[in-house]
Amino acid sequence: MEENSDNRKRAQKSLSVKTFTISLMKNTKKYYNLDNIDGRDLFDVLKKDLSKFMDDYIIDHSKKNKPNMTCSIYRPKPSQEEPKPKYRFTIYSKSRLICGQATLGEIGVDKEIRAPRKKTSRYTDKDESVVSPFFFLIYIPRNSIKGFVITEDIFPSVPTVVCRHILHSFVKQKLGEKLGMKIADFLQNDFVKTLVKDGFMQKVIMTYDTIPSEVCERMGILIKESDEFEFRLEMIANKSSHLGESVKSKVNSAIESGFHTFFDGNPETWWFNDNAEIKVQAHLNDTAKTISLKNPFKFKPSYKIVVSLDDNFNSDYSDIKKQTFEFIKENVNPWFEFVPENEDKH
Repeated sequence: MEENSDNRKRAQKSLSVKTFTISLMKNTKKYYNLDNIDGRDLFDVLKKDLSKFMDDYIIDHSKKNKPNMTCSIYRPKPSQEEPKPKYRFTIYSKSRLICGQATLGEIGVDKEIRAPRKKTSRYTDKDESVVSPFFFLIYIPRNSIKGFVITEDIFPSVPTVVCRHILHSFVKQKLGEKLGMKIADFLQNDFVKTLVKDGFMQKVIMTYDTIPSEVCERMGILIKESDEFEFRLEMIANKSSHLGESVKSKVNSAIESGFHTFFDGNPETWWFNDNAEIKVQAHLNDTAKTISLKNPFKFKPSYKIVVSLDDNFNSDYSDIKKQTFEFIKENVNPWFEFVPENEDKH
């Protein structure tokens, strides 16, 4: 953690970035333009009804034998500086985005609630949930089939709850039960190539369920066709080093032409085994990331931003908004325009 010039603490935060498309459940290959879903603009519907829909939203997990969860728009506790605090929910109509802070918690789970500022703690009462504020943003570009959901990834369930439970339920309730939603991880253009090009290659893991006969002979082992096993090779760089440019070249070739091209070998060897899997680990920006060369676009990146913290050590709302807007401009849409004078506060 570090401090900036005005002495506010700053910390690195992870962002989960998802994309979503909407189609008829009976025709999942034909996507709607999000500003014209049977004549209705999804952004206008979100702007009008989302805050009311989210407030005190209950997620029923009884069928999963798990605690139910609450989700609502975050309202800070009164203070001397802000005796009547407002919802953390903001609409930017010309930029076509909605953002805010929400809380998420499990009901009926015995947990400790801490108040860092007062240096006190207590345990939850019956039917009380422990809630933690997190930042969320929904961006609906004009004339696009793809929308974006960005959440502060404070714990694993946040993006799932916002996308699959709240947003999907909202669309079905407000626009029709016939609609389905497809959610995917956002991947920057050429992100995997950038990881390979600019990162430090640390490890290559090759996994197979066959071994060529000539290798068995050299090892002095007999493998029957009915045997079930996994054969793994690992190439690991020493801690003070990394795998060289020749490995990077092979990985780039595999991304372009198929993962089997990582190797040169005869058709009879294991390199052409369809059940093979090859994973590469690289370090980029002090974070280790692992990608599958068999399907590199299943890679789930984690994006980082540095934000100021408030007195309770949560992300400062104004600053995380600003940093996320800059992220959208840099990574999602270079033509994105943020129009602050159009801010509608709720």
